[in-house]
Amino acid sequence: MQTLHPENIPAAVSAFRPAGEVPVLNPRYLDGGQCRIFRDAIISILQGEYDVLQEIGRTNFPWAPKCHGASLTFKNLVGFPFIVLSWIEGLLLFWTTTYPSKPVRDKVLCQIAKIHMTLIECTTENRGIATQYFSRLTDNKLRRVRNGQIPGISELDCFDQKTISLSIIDWGFASKVPIQLAGRLPRFLQLSELVLPPSLTLQEDRKAYIASLTSYPSQAASWMLLIQLSEDVDFRHCVLESMISKGMHLSLARLRWNLPYRQP
Repeated sequence: MQTLHPENIPAAVSAFRPAGEVPVLNPRYLDGGQCRIFRDAIISILQGEYDVLQEIGRTNFPWAPKCHGASLTFKNLVGFPFIVLSWIEGLLLFWTTTYPSKPVRDKVLCQIAKIHMTLIECTTENRGIATQYFSRLTDNKLRRVRNGQIPGISELDCFDQKTISLSIIDWGFASKVPIQLAGRLPRFLQLSELVLPPSLTLQEDRKAYIASLTSYPSQAASWMLLIQLSEDVDFRHCVLESMISKGMHLSLARLRWNLPYRQP
């Protein structure tokens, strides 16, 4: 069992500061709500996050913390792998159907749309056609289903999914994905339950978000609008998400790959 030594954080961080200056550790910290459990895979997770932040740091994307360095090993003063990032002032965004209220709500949506679009612009690269990416996902999932590694999902569900997905043109867990995934509506603008139509509040939020994109004459904004304005945007999202999420795959399989409509 590894032992965390938070008292050694200042000394460990000093290696990434000019002249080895030792910082003072503020006892107050920002808790994002994540469970504080360390796993053996923490090194690979942090390595992925470090690589993403390094790549973003080489662009002009201003909405990410600056990565000053990392110690991706348990053999350090802290006793755990860590990344040193610049501090960004602010509060966690709290979002419900009633908070924040307008006009702040629309302003936040516009800012998020700009961040979303800019991130796509800064990280776009040509990695071949999206069909190859989605085919690999479905083939890998089909193999796991055949081996009994995904209970509740049948082989038929995988074939149904592959047919649907091939007909369709989320820092710690960030990864390079096709524009069909990167350009989707943000998670908080997606269906909270698999029932159509979206609530009136969600529809209004989507309108404000999409309206802000129309003001940008960029290729990324055009891609995002093409994805987000499709008539079956919610079903398309669910199908794409099911390739990544076992929970979504199982939910769609139970619904026979159709989203039900809310009773009037």
